[in-house]
Amino acid sequence: MQPFIRTELFDGVLTVCLQRPEQKNAMLVEMRAPLAEIFEHAAVAQDIRAVLLMGDGPDFCAGADVKEMGRGGLADATNRTQLMQRLMSAVVHCPKPVVCAVSGFALGMGFSLALAGDVVIASDSARMGFVQQKIGLPPDAGAVWLLGRQLGTTRAKELVFSARLVEAQEAFQLGLVESVVAPDQLLQAARAKAHWLAGCPTVCLSMAKRMFELAAVSTFDEFMAHERYAVPLSLTSTDFREGVAAFKEKRAPNWTGT
Repeated sequence: MQPFIRTELFDGVLTVCLQRPEQKNAMLVEMRAPLAEIFEHAAVAQDIRAVLLMGDGPDFCAGADVKEMGRGGLADATNRTQLMQRLMSAVVHCPKPVVCAVSGFALGMGFSLALAGDVVIASDSARMGFVQQKIGLPPDAGAVWLLGRQLGTTRAKELVFSARLVEAQEAFQLGLVESVVAPDQLLQAARAKAHWLAGCPTVCLSMAKRMFELAAVSTFDEFMAHERYAVPLSLTSTDFREGVAAFKEKRAPNWTGT
C-alpha cells in the first residue's frame, strides 16, 4: 500500500487504483516513483500475468497536479520530469498486458498513462485530451510519441495544438480505445478483459508486445532480426508445449505463463 495508490492481486491480475478522487486522481510527485515501482515489480513477478489500471471515483486521472508546478525552479522541474519519465517507461515496457479502465477525465499525463497501456476500455463518460498548452506547456509524459504512433502526425498535432477534449465515442472511432461501455459496466468489462489476458500464454503476449514496440521504430530488416530470436525462444516455453499438446488432444490449453 502506497499513499494515494491501492493495489490488489487476484487470480493473476494486479489491480492498481489511483486514489485521490476529490482531486480527480491528479498525480502528485510523491506518487510517481511508487507507481513506477509497482509496474517494475509486475514486469518480473511470476504471479502477476496482467495489470488493470484504474482511478477511484468518477475520473481516471486529470494529469499532474497543477498546484505542485513551478515551485522549485529548474531543479524541481527536472526531478519531476525524470520521475514522470520513469513511470511512463515502466508502463510502456511492462511485458505483461496492461488494461486501462478510463472514466471521466483522462488529461495530460493521465491520457498518456491510458495510451501507454495495451487495452483501453472507456466509459461513455470519458473525456480525454492533452491540455498542457492551456497553461503554456508542451505535451509531456510521452504524449507526442504515444499519440503520434496511434493517429499519425496530422491528427496528433490537431489534438495537441487545439488542447480539445475527445469524448469516448470519438476516441473509439479514432482507434484510441478498444471499446466503450456504460459507466456501471466499466469495471466489469475491464476486469473481464484483464482476467482473460491473464489466462493467455504470458510468454507469447510478452514477445508480441515487444514486437509491436520495435515495429514502431525499426526498419523491416531490423524487425525481422528480432523476430528471428523471439519466435525460436518462444518455442522453448512450457506454454508452447502445452498449446501443441492441447491442439493434438482437442482440448482447451492450461496456460501456466512460463
